[in-house]
Amino acid sequence: MKYAGVLYNDFSAAPGVSVSFFTQGCVFRCAGCHNPETWEFDGGEDFTADILDNIIEKLTDNSIKRNFCLMGGEPLCPENLFLSYLVLSTVKEKSPDTPIYIWTGYKYEDLIKRHEQKLDAILEMADVLIDSPFIESKRDVTLKMRGSTNQRIIYLKEGNDMLKIIRNPDEAYAKRISDALEKTGGQCPCVPKYAWTEDTKCMCKAFREQSEPGPCHCGLYEKIDFNK
Repeated sequence: MKYAGVLYNDFSAAPGVSVSFFTQGCVFRCAGCHNPETWEFDGGEDFTADILDNIIEKLTDNSIKRNFCLMGGEPLCPENLFLSYLVLSTVKEKSPDTPIYIWTGYKYEDLIKRHEQKLDAILEMADVLIDSPFIESKRDVTLKMRGSTNQRIIYLKEGNDMLKIIRNPDEAYAKRISDALEKTGGQCPCVPKYAWTEDTKCMCKAFREQSEPGPCHCGLYEKIDFNK
């Protein structure tokens, strides 16, 4: 099995610090890709048990709890599913509270239609999925965790089997709301201060219990039915 590399203290991929694992080989090969050296399936380095042991050790190195980020290359193509599953299942077994982020060029609605056992298990283990291919004409360096505006941040542990939650892709608007949340201590900025409770903290109870597709009150998040 081949892999492209590992960053044990990655501050740029996800909030906080992460261990970021890069699979080798990509079926998308997007123009303007940041990691073209990961395209060829016969490139990279041989994956060994020592690499896996190092990943587990570094997740809590120096008493710092890290995220685990899976990217590529393309980690969810058929050629890389076995390795991606092996690494993620070991992370979950050894460090079950570790937040897991996955980057993929596939759309989430296409992934769930594949009905592959290992792929379904990978999506079940993940907390956040950043989906869709990078499109150079839609490149935006201000985006969080994304390279182009067509890509989506999907919170897989929120919502339910039918509805999943995405962050508003309009980064300027999302930043305004996020800045407002910092000032209110996490309280929804569209709720008057006298009405603040634990239920009005973002993500608010009303949105969590929302049973139909649509945005939250402040528009930072939206529930989408990917099964349609």
